[in-house]
Amino acid sequence: MNGIEPYQKIRRGYALVLILMICSVVELAAQNPTDSSPQERLVKVGGEVRYRYEVDGRRVAEKGNDKFSDLHLLRTRANITVTPSSDLQGTIVLQDSRAFGDEQNTLDGSADFLDIHQAFFLLPDFLNTGVDVQVGRQEFGYANERLVGAVGWSNVGRSFDAIRLKRGEKWGSIDLFASRLGSSVSFDSLNLLNDFSSTNFYGLWSTVKFADNHKGDFFALFDNNTREIAQGIDSGSSIQNRITAGTFLRGTLSPINYEAEFAWQGGSGRAGSDTLSSYAGIMIAGKVLYAQKSFKVGGLYTMLSGDDDPTDDQLQTFNTLFATNHKFYGYMDFFPGNSGSAGLQDIGLTSWLKVSDNASIALDGHLFTTAVDVAGENALGKEIDATFNYAYKTEGNPSLVTFTLGASLFLADNLMKGVVGGDTGWWGYLMVRAGL
Repeated sequence: MNGIEPYQKIRRGYALVLILMICSVVELAAQNPTDSSPQERLVKVGGEVRYRYEVDGRRVAEKGNDKFSDLHLLRTRANITVTPSSDLQGTIVLQDSRAFGDEQNTLDGSADFLDIHQAFFLLPDFLNTGVDVQVGRQEFGYANERLVGAVGWSNVGRSFDAIRLKRGEKWGSIDLFASRLGSSVSFDSLNLLNDFSSTNFYGLWSTVKFADNHKGDFFALFDNNTREIAQGIDSGSSIQNRITAGTFLRGTLSPINYEAEFAWQGGSGRAGSDTLSSYAGIMIAGKVLYAQKSFKVGGLYTMLSGDDDPTDDQLQTFNTLFATNHKFYGYMDFFPGNSGSAGLQDIGLTSWLKVSDNASIALDGHLFTTAVDVAGENALGKEIDATFNYAYKTEGNPSLVTFTLGASLFLADNLMKGVVGGDTGWWGYLMVRAGL
């Protein structure tokens, strides 16, 4: 097949269809570019190109043999939103994610990471019920994204194949969604359906306005895997049914901003055998900021529960589900992944300073420990993150082009020296985003 896999052809087809659609719409709008043009009112075309250069010394070996790498990451998104009537809207977002040098040569056009990042239609106020219905591939970003987020930092980003119902009220809003994450189908010798299983994610998320500048989110999430255990005392049971419920409160008591979060996990799941165990995890987090127009300073605390006895029938390690973890646990992204089943505690300080109308700097520090001891120890390490943001002033829109420069240091304690390899790991990046 000339070295081109079928799925690559399909992806090229997707790209071609979307590019033709965008070109057709732009040409149509250009035919009558006056303010009264109905095409201009109904069609919005945009996108972004984002480049990030990273220098990565997060793993530092002993005896001077440091392991160093650098990456050039490029993410390109082209999007079109069409509103043919007041009760219908459709959005398509095409995305290409790559690192420089991924393709084999300059004539390689396979575009391995070309994808439809979002493709959904929206029915506002469906049947005059006040409920908006959104169906298709779409990003989810709830509250501060500690549990469900789009992971904007990622060179790919997260999206869900889902149905979402949304209703807004004076007191707040409520969302109900159902998403399929994956599925498996098998057939017997007669080509008849023999087995079907799927992984799914469901949720109810509400936001309530208590008073001016004070809000609370209340949520109940359920993720499962319907594949059945084949043998043993739990034979026939699904291998996972997990519930996550909790609240997120935030507000302003000028000049103090506050956030407080709590979540609990229950249900059952298979822990590496054919026997089910019970989930029993919790998450507690809080942040307090003293905020002025030109600066902010404050402290934060997070605890993700750990499992102090992996041999019992309880799974006590809290899982952060589909979170944008990069925002919370240090920009070097060691955690929560590298704390394993021991959970995580993070005590941090954060600061932000506006240095001009279009520039700011931030400095954050984290002290990481496990939530439960590992062989009598709990110290993981300390991280320092410095960030400089600059909005490049372009004609007519000062925020179309932004520059972000970051640098981080990680001082490893005993439990992390096997991961980092030495006492200190480092990492830095330069990121430029151009909105189109």
